[in-house]
Amino acid sequence: MKVLTNTRMRRAGLWLLCLLLTLSLAVPGTAYAAPAQTDPLTAAEIAFLEAIDYDYVYGHVKYISNEIGVGYAGTPAELRRAEYLAGELAKLGYEAWDYATSPDGVDDYFQTIENDSSIVSRIGGSFTINGHEYPANAPTWSSASVYKGYERPAVTGETVYFPSAAEAVAADADLITGKIVLTHRNPEETSRTLLYAADARALEAKGALAVVFFYNKYTVNANGKTSGESAFATPTTGDEIHIPVLLTSYFDGQSILASLTHHDAVHSATATAVNRRSTTTQNVLAIKEAAAPSDKFVLIGAHLDSVFGVLGANDNQSGVTSILGIAQAIKDIPTKYNIIFAFWGAEEAGLRGSRYFYSNTLAPNDYYKNFIAYFNLDMTATSQKNNTQLTIHTPYRDTANGNTPIISAAGELFEKHADRYWAYADGKWGDWWKTEADTGLVVKREYYGNCSDHASITGANAGVPANEGIPQVYVFWRTDDSGVVEYNNHVVGDRYDWPGDSFSVKGEPFTGNSSIERAEILTNVFALSLYESAGVLETAGVRADAYSHVGESVAFTVSLKNASRVTTVALDFTLDTANLTADTTELAAADDFTILPARTGTDPVEWTHLGGTLWQGRATLVYLGANGFSAGGDGKDILTITRQASRLGDVSLTLNRVTVTEAGNYTSLIETALSPAKAVVSVAKVYAVWDLNRDERIDQLDLSFVQAFYQAAATDANWDVVNVYGYKPRQADINGDGAVNLIDLIAVYAHYTVS
Repeated sequence: MKVLTNTRMRRAGLWLLCLLLTLSLAVPGTAYAAPAQTDPLTAAEIAFLEAIDYDYVYGHVKYISNEIGVGYAGTPAELRRAEYLAGELAKLGYEAWDYATSPDGVDDYFQTIENDSSIVSRIGGSFTINGHEYPANAPTWSSASVYKGYERPAVTGETVYFPSAAEAVAADADLITGKIVLTHRNPEETSRTLLYAADARALEAKGALAVVFFYNKYTVNANGKTSGESAFATPTTGDEIHIPVLLTSYFDGQSILASLTHHDAVHSATATAVNRRSTTTQNVLAIKEAAAPSDKFVLIGAHLDSVFGVLGANDNQSGVTSILGIAQAIKDIPTKYNIIFAFWGAEEAGLRGSRYFYSNTLAPNDYYKNFIAYFNLDMTATSQKNNTQLTIHTPYRDTANGNTPIISAAGELFEKHADRYWAYADGKWGDWWKTEADTGLVVKREYYGNCSDHASITGANAGVPANEGIPQVYVFWRTDDSGVVEYNNHVVGDRYDWPGDSFSVKGEPFTGNSSIERAEILTNVFALSLYESAGVLETAGVRADAYSHVGESVAFTVSLKNASRVTTVALDFTLDTANLTADTTELAAADDFTILPARTGTDPVEWTHLGGTLWQGRATLVYLGANGFSAGGDGKDILTITRQASRLGDVSLTLNRVTVTEAGNYTSLIETALSPAKAVVSVAKVYAVWDLNRDERIDQLDLSFVQAFYQAAATDANWDVVNVYGYKPRQADINGDGAVNLIDLIAVYAHYTVS
């Protein structure tokens, strides 16, 4: 994200214009009216949110930070990030969206952007030593540049370290010749000075293979804002430089020195310095296809790059990893519309990736009209304590009406689900998430200019008027007071851990700019919004309002979800004829009992005498289209057994098993040993949520997991029981009714038996 700070003022009860550092305007407007009450989350929605694994999400943040590093646009590290994210989508089973990725002629997940004006000037590189590759950058390229080091794209040699560039330049040539010189950037160097160039020329003259400068130590101001880092200026005068000259971040420099230091002395090691002039960046695009062919799409995206010298844990590792978490949770859930997962390249260079996507994919032939919504995840996880306000930042405002922010349908959808999730969370998040003090609103609205990729995707950057492009929403964490949005954005403090000197931000010790709590809140609301807009198809399942009944007419009310997809319903039930006056051994007579509703007419009930007054009945109901299962909708009596007039007394019937078969040959089962009052099971495939011990299969271990909680909780919810396999007890609550009980055990058992 590009916009960092603003100042706000009130006058006469209206919000006035706010001057941003980027010279754009931020105008909070009258926010939406919060509904008096919200629809509670459904069991299916809760199960979906529970399936988002935040250990999985945060694990990706750590990997990108520790193993890939700073993802400056157009550099090898940005490409490594893109390759990593594409690989994770492939592991989840998603295919590349070849509509957008195939035009470059390469069969991969990348939409390649060639020779972008903001990218071609960059010379990215890396420095590999002791088995670890660190991102690095050479001086910026221009046609007038005298830096030619990129003509030697890779050199390998022994290293030699000097505490300062001045000491390196003063050293004897025999210490320098054939070595890669490691040293610190001149403290007087700025983004406009060329002190490094003079040092590099002197070291080249002494035979150095390459020079690797470490960035100077960060600073921290009184507010707890760390300093940023900047690239070397382009040398356009003086002699040409023919050796690679690289700049690493301060913390990478510290890591390199630590790896070389033994017994208080810095030793040498074999290393490789790489620098290549960059000409490309790339978007990563993958598709989750709709359950049935559809030409409609929902787009969810985040930019994958970071600014120079900054890991970007919040901006924007948080966004891309949150999307991976959502992608993992929704991968086996059928949807009415296609979902496109997008990771944009070079956002920090001017929204280059998303602008290219709009110009080359969405705009031609008005293809954007096929898109239902775009959800933009950027900066989801700030740790700054007073950033408690979820705020929609829109690229549109009504200048004729007090510059009121204009919110799209996607924004309104987000607001609805934020209200619902707020009610569901019921204070769980404490000080991490608050309503606006003046209004009590869960979500605020602000005009914030073209500060992130949502402005490209909806066409705002191309002059498309409000509400004529793809409905979009971008939300991030805003402060609960006036002033700076986030101190540690676009600076070295934007990392998930903080290895440097201690300091505080807003009175809180700074440990890194990455809050898993904030990430979970914002990701969950986006997930609910995606869940609705993508048209999640609740799978063919059953709901039985009762399992036992006594009376002249025994009716079981069973609801069918997505009844039009059901092919058969098989019933297994037990009749107890103890209260009948007639001879119970004659029960199998065809006209003794009738069974309704839809049946082929040729499939009689198969009766088996179990002995005494007990009989087992089996029947298969076959889907008959509009006159069959789908006709009655939810609550239809799917099984009614009525005794004939010749009999006296009541029938007692227990429904043992209902098996629903879908057109896709997936099966849902409910089987009872007891008679619980209610059970809800709804599945289409074997979801990850059923694999409780995460061994990629559903087996006896998963049954044991729920059984342990069922026994310990004595059919009541009890989240303090022993934590099996290290997972939250709540995960054992499969149907989301707040209790770990027999229904959960039945649910996993059903999947165990059919999978």
